Amino acid sequence: MKRFTVVSVMLILGAALAFAGGQGASGRAGGLTTIQMTHVGTSAIGIQEGYYWTDILKEDLGIQLDLVASTPDNIKAMMAARDLPELVVTNQGNEIGTAIQAGMFINLDDYRDKLPNLFANGGQGMLQYHRDNFSNGTGQLNAIRFGATNQSGTRGQNNASPYLRWDYYKELGMPAINSLENYLPLLKAMADRHPVNEEGQKVYGISLWPNWDEGRTMFAVNGGLAPLAGIITIGTSFLELDLQTSALTSFMDDNSFYKRGLEFLFTANQMGLLDPDSITQTWDNFTEKATAGRILFAFWPWGTGSFNTADRAEQVVGFKMVPFEGQKILGAVSPVYLGGQCFLAVNKNHQNLDKILEFINYVFDYDSAMKLSLGPKGITWDVDSAGEPYVTELGWKMRTESLEFPNGGKLGSGYSWATNETPLNGRNIHPVYKRSIGGSDWIRKDFAPKDTPLQADWKKIMNAEDDIDYMIKNNMILEEPFAGLPSVPNDIQALILRVGTVIQPGSWQAVFARNEAEFNAIWTKMQADAKGLGIDRVNEWFANAHNKARAEGAKYMR
Repeated sequence: MKRFTVVSVMLILGAALAFAGGQGASGRAGGLTTIQMTHVGTSAIGIQEGYYWTDILKEDLGIQLDLVASTPDNIKAMMAARDLPELVVTNQGNEIGTAIQAGMFINLDDYRDKLPNLFANGGQGMLQYHRDNFSNGTGQLNAIRFGATNQSGTRGQNNASPYLRWDYYKELGMPAINSLENYLPLLKAMADRHPVNEEGQKVYGISLWPNWDEGRTMFAVNGGLAPLAGIITIGTSFLELDLQTSALTSFMDDNSFYKRGLEFLFTANQMGLLDPDSITQTWDNFTEKATAGRILFAFWPWGTGSFNTADRAEQVVGFKMVPFEGQKILGAVSPVYLGGQCFLAVNKNHQNLDKILEFINYVFDYDSAMKLSLGPKGITWDVDSAGEPYVTELGWKMRTESLEFPNGGKLGSGYSWATNETPLNGRNIHPVYKRSIGGSDWIRKDFAPKDTPLQADWKKIMNAEDDIDYMIKNNMILEEPFAGLPSVPNDIQALILRVGTVIQPGSWQAVFARNEAEFNAIWTKMQADAKGLGIDRVNEWFANAHNKARAEGAKYMR
């Protein structure tokens, strides 16, 4: 079998991509049209260029994207000034609702002839839902959401997952873990045996960061620990939903999971397991520590940094999912009928409407979506004589050896960083290939990489192919009921901000309290202050909105 060197890979890719680009749907020899678009994150802003997917957009559409950060603060400022970019992609649903009320977006239904792929592939339930609920009562299609699908996931990783150092867990004899709290003595035993990493740096059981809190809650609790117990937050409220019982509970109730999560982290700190930098460091600082092997437990698979290198996997060293007995967990595999977190809308004050519509139609095309996410057909993936799509040998080398395309970018760093979520969900089935466009169910050819010793060891012991397969086999997954909330009124938003000034810092103070008495005193004061600032009114509004939306949502789930 022919083997490629890195040099030959780059030469082949360079020539092949040049050919593929030249054969684009409407290859452009002239100038480019720059489309300014909001970007959910704060990294990679500005003109996007020098990546394989930016070359595809240039060749096929003659466009380039100029990304503008859309953090909660600056998108509010742009809206107040009525100075939004011409294409808006954001996860700020409240701001989208406010902009629709102000009449700032076009009606996409007026452009059906130019958006056939959106209306065919975007999800009929999703489209109708937004006409009914995100149009200020006009019935117009002023905004859509990415990622709608009626397909369930069956393989892969789950966002909410307890990850442990697998090698250390085996070293301890793989003791039973009967509850969330049972992780703590296990982490203590690991830390006692391995107090420093390979470079002699201090190792912690758990490390956190506050810059995802958004001044409202301690996200590590309601966004990290709670989903592990099948509990989610209702919108931007201080209200948690138990997915097993459908019970709604205020964060500030003594029987809430939020309090339980704070107690979990407080105990971890008392045991010397919590990184003292947690209260001041950023996500980037945390990732550096995770990659360096300085943590032992993570709430999410992507919370392990890049520690699981190929060399370590060969030695059966690395992080793997280790759930506790009887765990019920928020799953990421149920159908997403109405899409994910990201909205898309087109500013009425546009300069390049035809190009914007061409871009939207392009990203909702199955073949274009695969090209942008997976690379060009015939190069990084192909279809065999039986009509089955597969990753090519070169495609596998791109994935496993982290090779970059000649003009920059890896397969894992495709255009989804610009749109944050792929407009077409990777679970959607290609009408010709009859396989998912994301490739999770594709056949694997003989040259596909075999399991690493780390993965093979985990699979043998856990009797599962991967995390999702294990969760399905063990009936662990809880589905999140659809409850698309309306825009939050200004008075409720103001109360959220006020209550957040008590709960967010108070939560960190409780976790780092000197002793149990101080923890209890902080908790009691936090309860009283939150009540005085209006938490009950906030939660009452969200409870009513959630119950109504949940009852109404069923008609769109088809």
